[in-house]
Amino acid sequence: MVSVFLQICIVFLLSLVSQLIEAVLPIPIPASIIGMVLLLVFLGLKWLKTSQIEQVSNFFLKNMGFFFLPVTVSLLWEYKLFADQLVAFLIVILVSTVFTFLCIAYSVQLTIRLVNRHKLKKAAGPAAIGVISSAQKDPDAHTGL
Repeated sequence: MVSVFLQICIVFLLSLVSQLIEAVLPIPIPASIIGMVLLLVFLGLKWLKTSQIEQVSNFFLKNMGFFFLPVTVSLLWEYKLFADQLVAFLIVILVSTVFTFLCIAYSVQLTIRLVNRHKLKKAAGPAAIGVISSAQKDPDAHTGL
């Protein structure tokens, strides 16, 4: 178990590295996106384990709304800057929300299908995999038609 202080250091180090990468890149990519990609890469390569940042990550997730407060207050404070475009903002928010919802729904359906297909192949055993794949290629092959 990694101490909370060390977990915070790991997260802040990733944040610092992502900000340095952002400063060097010739294209504008937010440091937060770079940091998430770095975290994904480190977790995927098993250079970093979820247990090494679990407590701090759970804290951030539980208190996520609190971290959005400064942005919300800033938007309310600077309302005059975007008041003319309010309808356009609302349309973009509505369309992007529906689009995101549909993408997630189709992704979940695809994931469920793939998991079920994997379970069927695993349950059928290695000898039946050839039969399953040949039946998928020619559905009438198993009936002798």
